Formats: sequence, C-alpha cells, structure tokens
Amino acid sequence: MNKTLALPLALLSLIVCFTACSKEESPLEKVSQKVDKFNTENASAAVKAIKAPINKARATQNLGEARTEGVDQAMENLNK
Repeated sequence: MNKTLALPLALLSLIVCFTACSKEESPLEKVSQKVDKFNTENASAAVKAIKAPINKARATQNLGEARTEGVDQAMENLNK
C-alpha cells in the first residue's frame, strides 16, 4: 500500500516542482516590463523638454549678470 501511494505522490511532487519553478516569464510580466520601460523613456524625454528652456534662461541670466558687473566695474574705474 505504501508503494502504491509513494509513486504517484513522488510524480505529483516532481510535476509541481517543475511547473512552480519555471524560469519563463509570464506574458503579464513581459508586458509590465515593456510598459515600465516606455514610461521611463517618456519621463526622461519630458524632463529634458522641461529643463532645456530653464537652463537657457539661467544661462541668459548669468550672461546678463556678468555684463552688469562688467559695466559696474567700468563705471567705478571711470570715477577714480
């Protein structure tokens, strides 16, 4: 009696082990990874699009400040 139960239980445990430990990704996981990658790429593009005008504005402001400082120094030198 023990041998008749042992063989089917052993086969069942092997089947469960091989199906549960499958390394193949499910289609849902593949789609989820693709969506995450797509969202990350779009977010990076959006950040670049937002930062580009801000960086240009900062560069323009820095140039203006440098020009103003140059004019101020020139005026000081004239007054000496």
